[in-house]
Amino acid sequence: MPSRNTSLDLLKRCEYLAPGQIGLCRKSMLTRETLQRPKTGQCLTRGRSKQPTDFVYGVPTPRNPNEILQCFSWPTKEQGDKIDPKCLPRDFHRINLESIKERIHPVPEWIRFANEKDYRLNPTKRVLGRLRKLKFPTDMTFGIIARPSTPMQCIIAHRYKSLWEEHAS
Repeated sequence: MPSRNTSLDLLKRCEYLAPGQIGLCRKSMLTRETLQRPKTGQCLTRGRSKQPTDFVYGVPTPRNPNEILQCFSWPTKEQGDKIDPKCLPRDFHRINLESIKERIHPVPEWIRFANEKDYRLNPTKRVLGRLRKLKFPTDMTFGIIARPSTPMQCIIAHRYKSLWEEHAS
């Protein structure tokens, strides 16, 4: 038998539940679809209740009254030559020197030290020059220059043979 403080209404609603134990019924069991059983001779609909009218599926989009104006206007704020220090490359030379001063030699401790200190190269002209993309001349060739192709007419006419014979004699 259920406990005495269970209301009669809860007992009536628990009549069509399959809790797994006789006499055990909690209010939270009424909302679990896996425990619900249909009345005798009727089918049980497994649908969900209708959402309220102000319910939004997903994340509600915040409204901005000036979004169209912002979309069609171009930013006029001057961007300076300021460099974000996070975009600068790490200064491994300084990290190594500081880790030697701290007497850190094993690799796991060195990695932890490098992540904690996060030394970056100073944004000097030398460093900024290293960060710029290199510009190569348009006529520059990398590697060995390809030999010009041999003209097929000279091969067919045996011109190279005649040149070799002239040179040999």
